Amino acid sequence: MREFEERLLGNPTLEQSIRVNTPENARLTFEHVASDTLQDMMDTNFKFYKRANDDEDFAKLFFDWLFERVVRSMGDAA
Repeated sequence: MREFEERLLGNPTLEQSIRVNTPENARLTFEHVASDTLQDMMDTNFKFYKRANDDEDFAKLFFDWLFERVVRSMGDAA
């Protein structure tokens, strides 16, 4: 959710629409931008999932890297 919100907050089209339009018109732009952003995130995450699921070498590299980050973060928290 945080990434989704950050993408919306960083969208210049949405920002401009909110500045110059009525809330009702800005809401129309918001819905369009939010829908496009969500679709883009789903496509990107699905492609990543497919690669991690289908490419054993990539999956090993990714999970090795992620494991080290998690262990390091949890170690810092202890």
